[in-house]
Amino acid sequence: MSGNRWDQPGVPHMGWHCVEVVDLRADGESADKTGYATCQMRGNEKIRYVHVIEHPNLL
Repeated sequence: MSGNRWDQPGVPHMGWHCVEVVDLRADGESADKTGYATCQMRGNEKIRYVHVIEHPNLL
């Protein structure tokens, strides 16, 4: 899923909490072999460190 959710009505801009950070690159893996992700909030591509976040009002 891509796009910029920050611009959508009802999406809180404060109060988020980081649950975990996931490194998508395995030990010893080269940059060209890494399976990058796309940020679901901002739509930015080639995210290596995925920050899993949650908001208490959206659970």
